[in-house]
Amino acid sequence: MREARTIGISIQRPWGEVYEFARVPENFPTWASGFASALREQGAE
Repeated sequence: MREARTIGISIQRPWGEVYEFARVPENFPTWASGFASALREQGAE
């Protein structure tokens, strides 16, 4: 089993603005590079 890590930061922006940015898959490499590297666009070869 892989080790889990929890990392926290403070973001000095309104929560709604952060949510709108973080929920867009194209933005994942900016804030979740490890997670984003496993994503593939549906229908892509």
